[in-house]
Amino acid sequence: MKFFHPPEHFETNKMLARRLQITDAPEVFQYLLSDPQVTWHLPLATHLCLEETRAYINLCELGWRAGLFYVWGLIDKTSGHVIALVEIRAHLPRVEIGLITAHQQGVKRRRAVALILAQVLDWLTAQPAVYRIYSCCDAQSDAAHAIEHLGFHYETQLVGWEARPNQHKAAGTVNSYVLLRPFDSWVNSVLRTQLLKKP
Repeated sequence: MKFFHPPEHFETNKMLARRLQITDAPEVFQYLLSDPQVTWHLPLATHLCLEETRAYINLCELGWRAGLFYVWGLIDKTSGHVIALVEIRAHLPRVEIGLITAHQQGVKRRRAVALILAQVLDWLTAQPAVYRIYSCCDAQSDAAHAIEHLGFHYETQLVGWEARPNQHKAAGTVNSYVLLRPFDSWVNSVLRTQLLKKP
C-alpha cells in the first residue's frame, strides 16, 4: 500500500515487537498457536505440529511483502520468548488491529503487551490517511474489557462474521470496537496516559 508503511520494530524497556521470522516458529507454536486456550476464540485452527506454524509465518511474510497485512512477534526481553502477536490489516481509510497473547502461567505479560500495543496505536493515529481503527473479538470472549480500556468504543455486533474452527462452528459472532478520527478517545484515555508515563 503506497502510503502505508508500518515500522518493522516497536520497543519498550521490557518488550520488543518485530516483524515475525521463521525462526520464531517453535515459540509461536509452543506459547500461542498450539494452545487451545489461546486459539479457542480465533478463526484459526489450533496448530497440531510445528510445520503448520512455519506455514503460518511464511504466509505472514508474504502478507507483509505484498502490503496486505503486517504481523509482529512480541518478545519478552526478560525471557527472550515470543509471547504475543500483533496484526494490522489496512484498507485505507480503515485499519483493523488484532492481538493474540499467551495464556500460560509465567508467560503472560499483560502490561508489557499493552505498552507495545499503545505504541502501535500511537503510530496508527498519527497517520493522516487513517480515519478508522477497529478491532473485533469473539462475542463470548473476555477481550472486550481490555479493548475498551484502550479507548475503543463498542460499535456493533456482527453475526456470522468469521469461522470458529476450534468451537466446531462454521461462523461465529463478534463484537466490533472502534476508534474514529479525531482520535480523542485514544489520545485522552486514562489507560494510555498511565501506560506511557510509567517506565
